[in-house]
Amino acid sequence: MTIKGEMKVKELVEEMGRAGVLGAGRVYKATRLLSEMFQDNKMNIFLSMAGPLVAGGMRKIISDLLKEGKIQALITSGANLTHDLLEAFGGGHYHNIQPGKAKVGHIKDIYTKTEDFEVFEEKILKILESINSTGQVFSIREFIHEIGKHIQDEDSIIKNATDNNIPIYAPGIID
Repeated sequence: MTIKGEMKVKELVEEMGRAGVLGAGRVYKATRLLSEMFQDNKMNIFLSMAGPLVAGGMRKIISDLLKEGKIQALITSGANLTHDLLEAFGGGHYHNIQPGKAKVGHIKDIYTKTEDFEVFEEKILKILESINSTGQVFSIREFIHEIGKHIQDEDSIIKNATDNNIPIYAPGIID
């Protein structure tokens, strides 16, 4: 594998393919597979997300895939949906907060501010009250879709799934 100054990512991935083994080879194979999947218009892609992907900074990538119609269904945890809404309501995920100097929670080495969750709770309560006022009974998929109708943030996973009529399934919504 040869690394040159100012290589483009595509060139680096091709070099990783020449290595063919371990992490480098796997990055190459995964990149090729994703490329083939996204270029095949007949392919239906169901993206399953586990772990703190939204908190870890992957929110915009997933949101863009939904906007572009690259995935046809999303399966995720309630935690990823919560963190999407946390950011949709103006909160964030931080890596540069000193524990003990602010009221924070953490997910591995990612920090959240307590005040962001307070805003989240206020805003989601208003949305839930609005949805509940209809008297309808919803499946989890329909419920998430209804929440998406109330979200304004253009980078929200839930909003973009709702706007593009892409179902979100959350088997463990209360996790």
